[in-house]
Amino acid sequence: MNVPELARLLAGCPIPRHTYSLNQDSDEAHCLVRDGDDWIVYYSQRGHRDYPLTFVDESDACRALIERLLSDTTNPTADHERLRECYTAGWGVC
Repeated sequence: MNVPELARLLAGCPIPRHTYSLNQDSDEAHCLVRDGDDWIVYYSQRGHRDYPLTFVDESDACRALIERLLSDTTNPTADHERLRECYTAGWGVC
């Protein structure tokens, strides 16, 4: 999976767009950005990268972002069960 595929997956699942960001930093969101040859997944809060994970593989970074979204229960409007179904059934099913 790559970032464009992840974007399509997330667009098809009821996860509020403001809770994540792809390819750029966004405050109060889970972010996935490229930094040189690495991919970094983190939570952006007040300009800081909290809980950063660094990956050399884009697909691993995409999975890490999905796992963070699945574990984030602070957003009651997110349909975590639908995202979990998409994630476990295969990326292209949403």
